[in-house]
Amino acid sequence: CSSSSCPDPIMTSSSSPDLPRWDLNSRFGFDSPLDSKIDDLLKQIEADSKAFRETYENHLSDDKGAQLLAAIEEYERICVSRATVASYLSLSYDTQLHNDGLKKRKGQVSQQQSAVMGDFLEWFTLDLAALPQEKIKELIESTPDLSTKYQAFLDDIQRSQPHDLSKEVERALTVRSPYSGTRPLVSFLDKELSLMKFDIPTHNEPINMEVLLSQLSSSKDATVRAAC
Repeated sequence: CSSSSCPDPIMTSSSSPDLPRWDLNSRFGFDSPLDSKIDDLLKQIEADSKAFRETYENHLSDDKGAQLLAAIEEYERICVSRATVASYLSLSYDTQLHNDGLKKRKGQVSQQQSAVMGDFLEWFTLDLAALPQEKIKELIESTPDLSTKYQAFLDDIQRSQPHDLSKEVERALTVRSPYSGTRPLVSFLDKELSLMKFDIPTHNEPINMEVLLSQLSSSKDATVRAAC
């Protein structure tokens, strides 16, 4: 869903204006979940991911560790960009679980990013995990920054190696991840819970689950907590 094909706006004010809210737009640099800057960033992520595979696949152990260090740094940069978009859309949706337009936008971006991950990034951790321990030690010795900055990352990737499947299977699982596992069910239940309203004697109008749980856990009035 691009910014030109979705109804605008899809952001609405909270049904509980008295509760604190993060200003997501200022923190992430986007005006709304439909901001064209998100689509521009997604295009850049895909281009960078494609170039990443073309540059580094089958060359991780070249140049005495310098190539591997450059690959990890580029992989990290791409992952930060991916996480920025995913976090912004996810947090935006968490405050508007009833908003079908936002849900569709989030789902389409998730599908797009899963395809990018499967096509251009999945290979990296698989190839890195497949490098022999002796080779990893050799690369670290020749390029100390690998140990200084990324030792924990390298150790974690190496531990996953016995559980890795073939590239083809891992790609298929990644591409299908938005539709498999518990994610669709959890998303459905989140939306249904957000639509529930509760008549509480201490409130003049029905409140939603978010407000009810907040009052239950934080209200200093025992009467309010009991009612919730």
